[in-house]
Parts: sequence; structure tokens; C-alpha cells
Amino acid sequence: MAESRRSSVESLTSRQVAFGEYRFNPGTGELWRGDEEIKLRPRAATLLAALAEHATLVVTKQELIARAWEGRVVGDDALTSCVQELRRALGDDPRQPQLIETRHRRGYRLLVPVSAAEPPAKNDSALEPAAILPLPDEPSIAVLPFQNMSGDPEQEYFADGMVEEIITALSRFKSLFVIARSSSFTYKGKAVDIRQVGRELGVRYVLEGSVRKAGNRIRITAELADATKGGHLWADHFEGALEDVFELQDRVTASVVGVIAPRIEQAEIERARHKPAGNLEAYDLALRALALMQSPRRPENEQALSLLRRAVQIDPSYARGVASLSFCCQIFISQGFGHRDGPLVLDMIELARRAVALDPADPYVLTLAASVLGLGDDMDTGIALMEKAIDLNSNNAGAFSVGAMLYAYQGEVEKAIEHQQQCERLNPLGIRWGGNVAYAIAYFGVGDHEKVVDWTTRILRERPNAAPAMRYRAASLALLGRTEEARQVVARLLEHAPGYSISEVRRHHEFDMNRPFKKPGVTEALYRGLRLAGLPE
Repeated sequence: MAESRRSSVESLTSRQVAFGEYRFNPGTGELWRGDEEIKLRPRAATLLAALAEHATLVVTKQELIARAWEGRVVGDDALTSCVQELRRALGDDPRQPQLIETRHRRGYRLLVPVSAAEPPAKNDSALEPAAILPLPDEPSIAVLPFQNMSGDPEQEYFADGMVEEIITALSRFKSLFVIARSSSFTYKGKAVDIRQVGRELGVRYVLEGSVRKAGNRIRITAELADATKGGHLWADHFEGALEDVFELQDRVTASVVGVIAPRIEQAEIERARHKPAGNLEAYDLALRALALMQSPRRPENEQALSLLRRAVQIDPSYARGVASLSFCCQIFISQGFGHRDGPLVLDMIELARRAVALDPADPYVLTLAASVLGLGDDMDTGIALMEKAIDLNSNNAGAFSVGAMLYAYQGEVEKAIEHQQQCERLNPLGIRWGGNVAYAIAYFGVGDHEKVVDWTTRILRERPNAAPAMRYRAASLALLGRTEEARQVVARLLEHAPGYSISEVRRHHEFDMNRPFKKPGVTEALYRGLRLAGLPE
């Protein structure tokens, strides 16, 4: 009997169904009341389809989450928000429900039975569909108005203000094409289809969210979606006391922007990876190289250098490509694969200067050039470029990471730690190219070798082949008298970079007589420690 009923329900929900005064197509997510179409977001439509399949029966929270979030782990709050959205679309009062009933701690049920329904008649006078805008070359995003889930109209200003702050912050990333507030807010108060928004605004990514106030606490949720596919890339929630809403707004904005930028960058990298080789131009070549630069292995680093040189040949005025090539040279050296006067990386300093000349107002370009010039040519210039990059975009995690490194070599431990912590707050998903090595450098510079060992343990746990971390770990262990452990680290280092030696480290640190460590004796201590650890001369 149960099997017969299931088949009956499935046959109904494979086409349009009717319940109460509504008609619903589970396949397309279209909902009508009479001749009026009611817009549902895809997730709300999925919930309604699940409830319709089991009309008059309780559908558990777990089943609804599995259906609507496609196996992703989310909390009850996300489901509650989505059910509230569905109730608003249906005009249903949760205190006296006529359609959707909450079953405490269990789930929800559609109170009325469903039956087969005829599709609505076509309206010849209906408006033509909105024009589909082409996607721009760079990553593009629209931030939709956040929903005020508090039932408190006074919180509307807070939700709108947060969206404005996020739009402004994202606009500082020159690599992003960000839709202006006036366009995004045309969707305020409307249930929208993410893919439709993407087509109408000509964007690849859409950020949406909600704000909920309860007592003296406020909770903000945010979700980033790929509008071309309808899939979700990231979701999170933030909460805090309502004592100072503007401080909370700033904190959420920084957190959201700090996560979104790397997520979009990673999504773009994946897109470039799957693009046919014959269609690649400078931008996509640079994206592919960026993915390879994250690898600690020499073959991938050499391939990244090759891709970036091709990108620069195709477009010599591509400042980001030139800066990335310069920075890739620096990574190649820091991993122990070559030295600064090697043929693959000899033009590193010249490339960094050229990138800044091409675009002196791009925070990304300034950040990479700050690292290359600060560690390889002119520390003062590197710090000035890093500070300018932060002034131009205070949500640029990479600039804070570079700042941490430069200040660590300067011996300014507090500044180094402060910058590294800000970097981690803006980019909690992890730092590329060596992790938190700035901590190890800073503590090595002041002779706190126990902390160097502690931090390099963490770094190497996440990136076992991070050569800078291995160098400082080996030296610190040896200087602490833990020679056998130090020799084991050197063995790993030599396995990673065969032929590596103290003379290579000296070349790395003393090119053109420029020593990154400004405190006297620190560079010599590094050589002494590596010598004790067994690194060949």
C-alpha cells in the first residue's frame, strides 16, 4: 500500500500539482496563485517539492536539508530561514498555519493534499524575457539585498547597509567586475532565481544572505553561488551582540569579503583548468599558472614560469601577468630550486619594477612587487608598496601576508605578528606559498628558537614540502642542541631540493649584498644552525 501511494505521489510531482489555491511545477520550481506567478528561489522550490511529494505527512529536517542542500552540512537555522521564505511566498502564518506546519524537533508537513493540475494558460501579452547580458572577461559578481528575517523593520537599514559595505569592499578588488548597488537593489523584496539574476546582470557569481535579530543578538548568513550553474560555492554565518551594529557590520564585511575573493579566484582557476588549450589567452594562462604556483614541487613551478612567460609575450602590458611572473620567480628560489642569478629567474627584479610601472594603483600588482623587491632588492620600497596596497584595499589578505614577512625580516616582531593575524582573519581558509612562515622568521630573528620549532611544526603539518619552514626549523633545532632532529629535517630538505647547500642559501639571502635580516648576527646564526644540522657547504 505504501509503495502504491509513493508511486502515485511521484507521478503527481513529476508534473504540475495543485494544493489549496496554488499550482506548482516541481520540475521547474514555478508557482502560481490563479494567473499570478510567484517567484521562488531554487532552494525554497526544492523544499516545496519535497513537502508536496509527502503531502499531509511529516518530512524530517534531515531529509529536507539533504534535498535542498545536496548533501552539504548546514544547521537548522538555514532550514528555518528557507521555510520562512516559503511561508512568506505562500502567505502562510506560522502561528496559525494553513499550509505548512512545524513539527517541533521533527520537521515540517504540507497540511493539504495535492492533486494533478493543468498548466496555466499562456498570456500572449506577457513581457518578453529580459535580455541576456554577456559575461565580462574578469570574474563578475552581484551582491543581492540581504533579507531581513527579524520581523523588525528597524533592522532593514542594517541589512541594506551591510550589502552596500560589501559591494564597496569588493569593488576595491580590481580583478572583480562588481555590479553597482542600484542594479542589485532592483531585486529587493523579490524571490529570485540565481541563474536568472546571472543572466539579467551578466555576472558569474551571486552573493545573497539574511539578517536575523533576536533579543540583543544578531545573526547574519551569507551564501556565494555560481550563477552559471546554480551551485553553491560557500556559505557561513556570523553572529554577535547588538550593542554596536556598525562594528559588527564592519567585521562581517571584512570576513565575507576576505573569504569571497579567494573562493572566486579558486573557482576561476578551476574554470581555466577545464578550458580547451587552444582557447587560452593571457588571463587564462595566468590563472593556470596560479594553480601550479601553489604546488611545492619543481616540475609544477617550472611549468608555471613557462605559462606566465607565454602570457606576458601575448600581452606585454598585462600588469598582473608581469607581477605574477616576478613572484613565481621568487617562489622558485625560496623553494630551493634555483638561485637569483639563474637563467629562469634572473629578470625577477626587473619584472617587479615593470609591473608597478604598468599599473601603480592595482593592489594585487603592488603586493607581489612588494614581496619581490622587499626581499630581493630594496626593503624600504617593498614596505612602501605593501602599505600602499593595504591603503588601496584594506581587505587584501595577500598584502598583510607580505607585510608580515617584510616586518619579520626587519626584526619588528609585533608588527609582523599583527599583519599575519590580520591576514588569517581575512583569509581563514589558509595562506598559500608557505603558510604562516612569517611567524617562524619573526621568532628566528629575535632568537626564540622554541617558538620557531612550534610554528614550523604547524606549517609542515599542512605543507610538508615548504622549504622556507624546513630551513628555519633545521637551524633552530640545531641551535637548541637537538642535532639529530635537525639532521632529519635537512635530509627531507635535500630530498625535496637535491643539491641544496649553504652557498645556495647565501645566494638567496645576500644577492647584491642585500640581507633581508636587518638585525646584526641573525643571518650568520641561520648559516651556523644549518651547518650544525648537516646542510652541505
